[in-house]
Amino acid sequence: MLSGFFIIILLLGSWSTHAAASWVYEPGRHEMVANEVFHTLCTRETLDWSTVLSRASELKPTTRHSRGIIGDEECWSVITVENRSAGVERVFLEHGLAITSRIELYQIIGGQLVYHRALGLDIPFREWAVDYRLPIFDFRLNPGVNTLVLRQKSRDVFALDWRLYHPEYFYSRIIPELLLFGGFFAICFALSFYNLVIYFVTREITHVFYFLYLNLYAMAQLYVVGLSKQLILQDIGPALNQLGIITIDLALIFTTLFIYYFLDFHERKDWFRKLIRFFIGMLCVTMVVTLWNEIPLAATLTQSLSFICSCIGVVAAISAVRRRHPLAYYYILAWSMLIVGNAMQVLHLQGLVPDEPWIVSLNFVGASFEAIIISYALAHKMRLGRLRETQRRRHAFSQLAKMVYPHQMDQMKQGEILETTMPHAAGEAVVICLDIIASTSSQIENLSNFLRRFFDRCDHLMSRDYQGETLSASGFRIKEMGDGFLCAVGFPFATPHGRASHDVAMQLAFGFLDAFDQEFSSTVSAERTYCSLGLARGPIQGFFTVSGIRSYELFGHSIVLATRYESLRKQWPAERAGHMITVQSRLYESLDPRYQKLFKKHKLGPGMGAIRNDAEADAFYRGIFASGEAAEVLSEPAEPFVKSLAS
Repeated sequence: MLSGFFIIILLLGSWSTHAAASWVYEPGRHEMVANEVFHTLCTRETLDWSTVLSRASELKPTTRHSRGIIGDEECWSVITVENRSAGVERVFLEHGLAITSRIELYQIIGGQLVYHRALGLDIPFREWAVDYRLPIFDFRLNPGVNTLVLRQKSRDVFALDWRLYHPEYFYSRIIPELLLFGGFFAICFALSFYNLVIYFVTREITHVFYFLYLNLYAMAQLYVVGLSKQLILQDIGPALNQLGIITIDLALIFTTLFIYYFLDFHERKDWFRKLIRFFIGMLCVTMVVTLWNEIPLAATLTQSLSFICSCIGVVAAISAVRRRHPLAYYYILAWSMLIVGNAMQVLHLQGLVPDEPWIVSLNFVGASFEAIIISYALAHKMRLGRLRETQRRRHAFSQLAKMVYPHQMDQMKQGEILETTMPHAAGEAVVICLDIIASTSSQIENLSNFLRRFFDRCDHLMSRDYQGETLSASGFRIKEMGDGFLCAVGFPFATPHGRASHDVAMQLAFGFLDAFDQEFSSTVSAERTYCSLGLARGPIQGFFTVSGIRSYELFGHSIVLATRYESLRKQWPAERAGHMITVQSRLYESLDPRYQKLFKKHKLGPGMGAIRNDAEADAFYRGIFASGEAAEVLSEPAEPFVKSLAS
């Protein structure tokens, strides 16, 4: 053993050519400075101290910030500390990486290697010297030169990061650190549960992914900084490595899923979806490797996938900006802060940046701001969602308004069902059946557009004087039939101002003819085209269909009769060209004399034919009207004009 001590002295002499011979501890100096050097031998072999001495030439000068190795390695470190005070000093030797598996401290006293203590993830926390998240050795420095030997082994990230300081310095830095960690974890857990509550209200899956991401990210940080060992899982040993890596992998999975849904990539079927699936598959493979207890490989994969996750976030940001996503800039701001913080943490673990408190805290500060900004963005997304939903509802109502009357819309908005918004009782009505004569063989230019414009004019006439409160209007369109339609007057809408249904029906009939003439006058056609109308009075009833798409329909004898009277033009051709109005004799008898004189009576009897579905009818009435005469009837229905028109 004495020969071993002389070898150490010789080694120390050779090290002096590389750096200072020892760390210097002086009264009032609370911590070693960053440029101090110690000597290390790292190998994948399991060595004892005598073997290390025999391989003394392999000991290399190392700074205390050397980090970044991943692998199942063992490392011996030799540190000399010169205590320049007059007496024995109590000091703390801290290792800067919480996830180191095992660290053993020895002191060379009297030429002998004396074991002091072991710390690390594999050691139960109750055996740790100091109740702190990082491994800290509490020991005494004798006056003069002290030689410390450390043996460490790690399955995860490996670091050579030692700090020597007075206990007072340690306790003075605890409060700012607790405030930093406490603020970060409080923000993470508070915002995560806020998003969980929002999910139960909105059922928006994005909030679930953000809840899981925030909690798993916070748990991963608990593992990395050592708080999970100190406060939660104190005695599970090597399993903490597995649990920590799996937690990080799960956090990465839910990070990507959150990005995927937050920026609405799930609504698109493109390459990004395939990228997300591949990335999540790789993380699942990493978790299997972790469970297989291949920790060095799993740690390497996890660090690589963490970098890829950051790249995916950047790609997602670029895509969101190109798509002009409304939350793109919120996401970029938040993600930038998180990436900067995570990058500083990775660089700190790799020993590429100084071990300054503000650098260590950047990760937590960036993640805290990211959580706040994203939570605000999620709230903004809810507002946008409500706005879009309102716009969709308005659009849906605007389209539904094309199919129902305004009073039906109002009643449905107040909670009524569609089937209660129109009358179901039986009634009596005058039905008008309109058909364009020989429309299929007509030469009207762009017939479909012509019919649309003509029917729009007719709908305007029928809905004239519409009152939803009293369910009154000039007429009700029963249905369109190609180049014609059926219209009911008196049911289901009452006539305006209590007017007689037959008078309103006649006014509508001439209004339809006038509308046709006006529309035809602005249309290119090789020959004149006319309309045929059939009018009849009779029973009618309304109902809603009970299967498929619900619609309000009318049925009754009056509808059948109106179609029969309109079709009489085929059995009894008109004596001259013009618009044709055929009126049921029962309806004719109730007309005002000024309208009666516009029609000519046609008798029915044996050998003269009969009207189908109206066998009791002994006559029908017909009027032939040239183009423009309908407008004159509407504008001057006085007795002298009617006489001249009838003649």
